[in-house]
Amino acid sequence: MKSIKTLGLLFVTGVLAVSSTGCGGSSSTSTRVATSVGRAFVPLTDPSRTELFGGVSGRRRIGTYIWYPAAPASGARPGKLFSDAIADALSAATTIPKSVFLSLPNNSYLDSSAPNSANRYPVLVMSAGDGASTLAHTSTAEYLAGRGYIVVGVNHTFNAIISAFSDTEILPGDIAATATGVGPEINETSGFAPRDQNWKNVVALDKYFADDMNYVISQLPEINRTHPILKGRLALDKIGAFGHSFGGSHSFRLLRENPQVRAAANVDGTVFNNDFSLGARKPYMFVSSPRPSAEDLAAVRPLLASIGLTEAEIDVVMLRLSSDTIAFQNTPGAVRVDMKKAEHNNFSDAALWTAFGIPSENVSTTTPAKALFETYHRYLIAFFDEKLKGVYSDLIHKPSGDANVVVTNIP
Repeated sequence: MKSIKTLGLLFVTGVLAVSSTGCGGSSSTSTRVATSVGRAFVPLTDPSRTELFGGVSGRRRIGTYIWYPAAPASGARPGKLFSDAIADALSAATTIPKSVFLSLPNNSYLDSSAPNSANRYPVLVMSAGDGASTLAHTSTAEYLAGRGYIVVGVNHTFNAIISAFSDTEILPGDIAATATGVGPEINETSGFAPRDQNWKNVVALDKYFADDMNYVISQLPEINRTHPILKGRLALDKIGAFGHSFGGSHSFRLLRENPQVRAAANVDGTVFNNDFSLGARKPYMFVSSPRPSAEDLAAVRPLLASIGLTEAEIDVVMLRLSSDTIAFQNTPGAVRVDMKKAEHNNFSDAALWTAFGIPSENVSTTTPAKALFETYHRYLIAFFDEKLKGVYSDLIHKPSGDANVVVTNIP
């Protein structure tokens, strides 16, 4: 349950993303991988956009990690999630020992060959939460790739705690490139004007990172044509998007604005989009940890009135506080999966890092992280299998047999 203080600030930063101490690696022990998975890194440069962050000039650069069905050589072992140089950089940025980052396991084989077949796989473009690396969702990417998808994780340069283009080019994060760092800074006593300006600034940042994803999608045909491993493997007519937290907001924007994106999932993210009340007109799933109750939300109105906001201004703030729910309710055919026992970071590998010495907040203490991950993954794969592969699933259409999971469908 969110506190009143948090509710008063919620529309500024959304439900908080993975903490900055956990933006590096992941554990893939959450779900057994069905088939072998490969991982490749593809750097891209968008010639149409100027870099706004990091104090650098030039065009916008984007790193992408791509997970795919693989056929590793006999005796091969999964590659390290981080090189020594990147682990050093993460340790310096977080004060967590380098050895902890090097201990984080994964199940993907670096630059492994693809299966010896002509199979083409649907593509899912993935975005992490505010301040997080896309590698914070390695286990989810491996789960999906192991079941017949190519997952393209978009690492938002300068938003992530570090962005590594090579062992010798590791860029630090820039607080100005995060939703938690944009101005003006507000607190529970701030008036409407700074709150409104902060919302507008976060919406602009949401668009900037959604455009990272749009550019990556525009480059998929070239990857499909020239990449030495992935050549001919991408089903370019079956593209979906999903993201956690701030990344979920980017994915909702792509669903609304990019005609190539056929389906999208918002995983526990506030929707920073001025058109959230219009919903979308394509398949959409909203996965949610417990949201504030009606009583909690009602208590915010007098709090806002007490600091001088008008009724009209309060109405605006209250709508923005519920942007995720409103976007869902106004999307025909949308499905919502409420996971009552999950906390915000149970949808990222941060929930699994605690076993390896990386601290994390907003992780359930009542249900094992592995069990929550398995539930989340089942619904995610059921949604994309139905919307991109045409495989109907009762799971997303009928009441859950789990008392801690509530499934809601919009007609």
